[in-house]
Amino acid sequence: MSGESATAIHKGQVDLLGFIDWIGVECLNQSTTLSVSSAIKQGGAEREQGLLQILTEMDGFKVSTAQVLVIGATNRLDIIDPALLRKGRFDKIIRVGLPLRDGRLAILKVHAMNKYFRSEEEKDTLLNEIAELTEDFTGAELQNILNEAGILTARKDLDYIGRDELLEALKRQKGTFETGQEDTTEIPEELRLRLAYREAAVAVIACYFPEPLRPFVEK
Repeated sequence: MSGESATAIHKGQVDLLGFIDWIGVECLNQSTTLSVSSAIKQGGAEREQGLLQILTEMDGFKVSTAQVLVIGATNRLDIIDPALLRKGRFDKIIRVGLPLRDGRLAILKVHAMNKYFRSEEEKDTLLNEIAELTEDFTGAELQNILNEAGILTARKDLDYIGRDELLEALKRQKGTFETGQEDTTEIPEELRLRLAYREAAVAVIACYFPEPLRPFVEK
């Protein structure tokens, strides 16, 4: 989301660039705030003050002689107060989806710069293969694959990251790697039931409370 044209940055017409990460946490809309319990509403006043402060500061940019560009990033556009999305504040909403094959390859190349491979040719071949196998992966997940491959290489006391390490790291990222103990570990039925109850409770909470609003429970 941006308040001025990005072209202005390229032309040097912007004096200040402001970036607000996780902007949805401070700028919840009123319907979201009213839907939560009274215990959570106590923190709603602070969030409302934060929203008002952001709105005030952004309105102040209009009377400033400086050219200011404000960019906000969020994964929860649905919970942001509409007042913040009005024209003149955030003028554009740019949706960034998951990277396609070429985008994944570019991300992998960036995070592979400080990694050791046998040769540049082998690195290109391996990264192309991983890019093909990682559809619907985020940039962070792609970074984790290379980091995990580096760790596996060090544990095996190898000099270079190879195909086996990358594929094992990919399995770990997908959560499908095998430890060799799946069939030998016997979990008592009572423990299985308790774990099932716990996971069900977590799922219910996740459905009713958006992540920024989930209550903190002291143990």
